[in-house]
Amino acid sequence: MISLIYSSQGLIFYQSPFYFQRMATLLAQCFDKNVKLRITGILGLSNGRFMQVLEGPTHSVEDMFAAICRDPRHFDVRLISTRSIAERRFGSWSMAFVGPPVNIEPVFDMIDPKMTVAHEDIVTRLASYIRC
Repeated sequence: MISLIYSSQGLIFYQSPFYFQRMATLLAQCFDKNVKLRITGILGLSNGRFMQVLEGPTHSVEDMFAAICRDPRHFDVRLISTRSIAERRFGSWSMAFVGPPVNIEPVFDMIDPKMTVAHEDIVTRLASYIRC
């Protein structure tokens, strides 16, 4: 089992019309796919930028990330970290979400240009916004 963290630029902004409708649709799609693939995790959104932690069977997480990389709704997709895990951090969440009006910019600020940020630091920071 692995945990993978990526960031991307998306086309959903808090100030845009239909923000809540678009996010509800996106999260419903994520939920359905993740349940089928036994993936859990958390999706964060701030100023059109996404950060997501995906955890689950290696092949499922890798296939999901490959699909995200091909998805035209995402650009500037960056793999931040991947690591093997013994147990899930977001096991009770097929897809937790944290975004506006909650400010998660501090999580994005943790990523340096060389992508040397510690995997667990990002997971812990994102988890702090929800109850795991």
